[in-house]
Amino acid sequence: MAPAPLSPFVGALAMAVREALVALLALDPSQAVAFSLAAPPPPTPGWIASLTLSLPEGDLILDVAGVTTARDAWFRTAHLAWSYRSSGGRDPFSQPELARWLHALRETATRLDRSPLAPPPVRALLDAVDRYLPFSRLSDESYRLLMDGPDGAAGILWLGFGCDQDCVVCWQDRAAPSPPPELFSRWLDEMLSAGARSVILSGGEPTRHPSLLDLARRAHAAGAHTIVETNALRLLDDDYRRALLATGVDELSVSLHAADAVTSDAITRAPGTHARTVAGIEACLRDGLPVGIHCVVERANASSLAAHADFVVARFARPLRGLRRVSYSLPTRYADQERYRRGLAPVDALRPGLTAALRTLRGAGVEARFLGMGGFPLCAVEDPRAERPAAALSEGERGDRVYARPCEGCAVRPWCGGVPAAYLEACGEGGLRPVRGASAVDGAKGEQPGRSVP
Repeated sequence: MAPAPLSPFVGALAMAVREALVALLALDPSQAVAFSLAAPPPPTPGWIASLTLSLPEGDLILDVAGVTTARDAWFRTAHLAWSYRSSGGRDPFSQPELARWLHALRETATRLDRSPLAPPPVRALLDAVDRYLPFSRLSDESYRLLMDGPDGAAGILWLGFGCDQDCVVCWQDRAAPSPPPELFSRWLDEMLSAGARSVILSGGEPTRHPSLLDLARRAHAAGAHTIVETNALRLLDDDYRRALLATGVDELSVSLHAADAVTSDAITRAPGTHARTVAGIEACLRDGLPVGIHCVVERANASSLAAHADFVVARFARPLRGLRRVSYSLPTRYADQERYRRGLAPVDALRPGLTAALRTLRGAGVEARFLGMGGFPLCAVEDPRAERPAAALSEGERGDRVYARPCEGCAVRPWCGGVPAAYLEACGEGGLRPVRGASAVDGAKGEQPGRSVP
């Protein structure tokens, strides 16, 4: 069963524009059967809203834009540019009743919006657009997500995108705006009411957000397994670190992408922060804050995974206690999509290092993960048969992951998540290596559903 819906924010801002436009046009809301709102690509300023109308006179699409946005328009008023399109292949002006409606619209709009001081209906539309535009390239799922997982509902809150690092492997725009802080509190309540058994508090860098401690405290008190994703830089502050410990947070997931500062700082684009992250991890472990380490793997660090594992064992696992796990994952996407295409490492290039890293960590008694929603296919390691995934990905967790031609007939496919579609676009399928022969997991019955690419 899908989790209950969460309160909209970006979607509500867009719908406020729709409502203001419908009111300006004096339409029955049911006559606006479809709506879209977009900003043109930078550096072009402005916006354009499109209403698909089902009128007694006929159907058409009406485009309304900021007066500086549209180069071509049917007509312009003081603040708006107006255009129309056919919704059924016929020129609306070839239909007499619809032509009369359009002429009346032009006459009314021109009379209403003819002075520099926008009348109330136009002002309401422009104000609604101004509230929406800063968020126009985002969605509600940019800030919060509630999904079904194998262990029940799980929630993620991204507490804005501000960060003291600027990782190339991150999908976020550091300059993107944040919603009102009280919305995060409402979303958390809705997640908990929907039965979320785990809550991840992420960012940007969540320790920069003023609500983090309160959200962590409330999530933990409600019985949700509470994880904070962080770079651990602020956790060098003794008072803040101990305040976070007092919330009862169950685990920190700390991003550490390389053993050496040169590689790490190149990925984080924040010189000098590697040493501080390492010190932050050590401080957390000494104070009893459980830590998991997360390493996003791309071309820059794919060849140094064995060194990463050696470093983690020597610096954290052996001298300190409380290191929960180390996770290796694919990047989901980058803010710079061309950089994403160039940055993805093919599976065959990282297979030796990933295999060695897992062997080192597990040999030291550290849980090591490389599968799951953001993880690798099973063939990313030398011996896929030795892996025993706890569960295959559910449909809700699959996202855009697919199977390629080498996956056909692979013995471990029922327990393999495949790869993101973007991986095949960037790296092709040559690095994927099928496992032949009998099924690798005892008691296997059937396959996990998934998409195959032709």
